[in-house]
Amino acid sequence: MRAVVVFVWVVACSSSGSNAGVDASSSDVAVNDSSSVETGSDASASAFPDGTNTGYTHAPNCTALTPWDKAPIASGKTYACIDFPGGVDVGSSSAAVTGVTFVGCRFHGAAPDDKMVGLFGDDITFDYCSFEPDVTPPQTVTHAQSYQYGLAGNGGYYTHVGKLTVTHSDFWGFGNAIDVNPTTDSSKPQVYRDNWIHHAADVTNAVYHHDGIGAESGSSKGSYVTIDHNTIESLGNTNAVAYQATGPYSHFTVTNNLFGGFGYSVAILGGSSDVTFTGNTFSTRLDCTYGPLYPDDFWTKSGSVWKNNKWSVPSGAAWGTPSHDGWFWLPNAATHNNPDDSAFVSQSDNP
Repeated sequence: MRAVVVFVWVVACSSSGSNAGVDASSSDVAVNDSSSVETGSDASASAFPDGTNTGYTHAPNCTALTPWDKAPIASGKTYACIDFPGGVDVGSSSAAVTGVTFVGCRFHGAAPDDKMVGLFGDDITFDYCSFEPDVTPPQTVTHAQSYQYGLAGNGGYYTHVGKLTVTHSDFWGFGNAIDVNPTTDSSKPQVYRDNWIHHAADVTNAVYHHDGIGAESGSSKGSYVTIDHNTIESLGNTNAVAYQATGPYSHFTVTNNLFGGFGYSVAILGGSSDVTFTGNTFSTRLDCTYGPLYPDDFWTKSGSVWKNNKWSVPSGAAWGTPSHDGWFWLPNAATHNNPDDSAFVSQSDNP
């Protein structure tokens, strides 16, 4: 169980989804307040990941799951189409592993205030995997039914993780989907691509500090992170992109993602530099407690860029001006005044 760390500057949202690849029109419901009801996702632009193309049910050549034999996870091994009830530790604090791949695996169960998968090692891959509670959707996931961390490799609580790749995977029913410190070695990047992160647990009672992908430890810092072509959209209370600590962070590539909900949805703090933030879309389908971004200055630092990020106001959106749909998203850390979104949009791109 992790120590409690409070970050007063951030608040985000998350929620719960499907254990069998429910599509974007599913009726999963989680309530943040009387004006925000989460159903499905805003993966309306067909390019974005959702329940039709992520998780173990969509893994190539995986027609059925085999029960885990309870043997410790071994270095240099591929685990394909395996069911891991209660989750698993990949290595240990005394015996780190390397070169481990999971394809089409399901990690599931209840682990309130604890992890589903602990990471201890280097060169670990998850492709077409699902991280979920043992609850049949659609329904709201309570704290007791949830898990706190989908993937936990944060140096503040677990050993430092080196190279990590997470692709085509489905996370729901979590407090923090992925809590991993960045690396400091350019030969060991962390890549998060084509994932669907949605429907965090217990969004009404806010037991958790809800986050999508990031590092929530007070000692977090590092580089060489790619967050590309994910859908990270949920109710909750902190950040979709959650690099919240003192940093600094550098050589981050955040491209072609769909973001929505949360408190301040995107947070890359700590005097960060060399951050490429391009081609992303922010959706107002779900309400966010504060706004799309905090702080608003990382893109001004050395080697950084904010370009070609778009604004989406879909039909039935919780806030935003419909005529602003498709405008450019500007890097402004203002708090939104529902439904006014004028502080965050322009017909011209960021100069």
